[in-house]
Amino acid sequence: ARLYGSRSRKNQKLLEGVRQAVEHAQSC
Repeated sequence: ARLYGSRSRKNQKLLEGVRQAVEHAQSC
């Protein structure tokens, strides 16, 4: 679900962190 900054590496890294956080939240 990369709606913005799909070609920005910084945004991609941020999205990765967010996805990881979401996964952890779902895991709990």
